[in-house]
Amino acid sequence: MRELCRLRILISPLVLAQLLLLLFNSIATIKAWDQWSYNQYQNVDDYHSPSVAASFLAVQISIYPTEENIYEGRDATFNCRARASDGITYPEVRWTRYDAPMPTSAYEIDGRLKFSSARSSDSGRYVCSATFGGRNYDAYAQLNVQPCKFQCE
Repeated sequence: MRELCRLRILISPLVLAQLLLLLFNSIATIKAWDQWSYNQYQNVDDYHSPSVAASFLAVQISIYPTEENIYEGRDATFNCRARASDGITYPEVRWTRYDAPMPTSAYEIDGRLKFSSARSSDSGRYVCSATFGGRNYDAYAQLNVQPCKFQCE
């Protein structure tokens, strides 16, 4: 019975030391993560200020619809929104036409690209872009404007 008690006394300090070491390592890891999170939110403003911490965030751009098929003289709208992976930052988006100037029938408002009385020459690929943390992000939409064979109403 005495040998069993000695064994418990010898094992207990070893187990206790390992538990303390594990606890201290866990606390250090949590503190490092908290410090990174704190710096991340301190260095990034509510909208879209590039910073070193922002480079850890990715941006997802969503476009709806991604393709629009209309007849000449009709209106079309593409919606675009960018969101950083932190879930609270929404970078500003801008629309351009891929490899061509923007047509006169198109205009931008609040992330939307609108076409009023579109012409077949407006057909093409359009790019929604956002810049965040020194990186550029793009997504694409396709507009197909069909000429009217008869009078369009």
